[in-house]
Amino acid sequence: MEIHSRMCHMWTLPYVAHAGKRHFADGNLTDDRTRDRLIRMGHDVVRYGALLHGQFQQDIEGGAGPEQGLAGFHAKS
Repeated sequence: MEIHSRMCHMWTLPYVAHAGKRHFADGNLTDDRTRDRLIRMGHDVVRYGALLHGQFQQDIEGGAGPEQGLAGFHAKS
């Protein structure tokens, strides 16, 4: 999934958190370490998403051409 996301110019976290069948019982997450990693990853998505969105906006507003990076390319699409 990460490779396909990157091919579509999407940003991905540089690490993952896995939760498999063994971490669940009756549809509920039962493994505390896995829960902790998933919560931490959720916080990072919010934190880095806001940073990237701000940079995306700056790039779009910051001129024309290559200095806009891929943000400018996608804004025109």
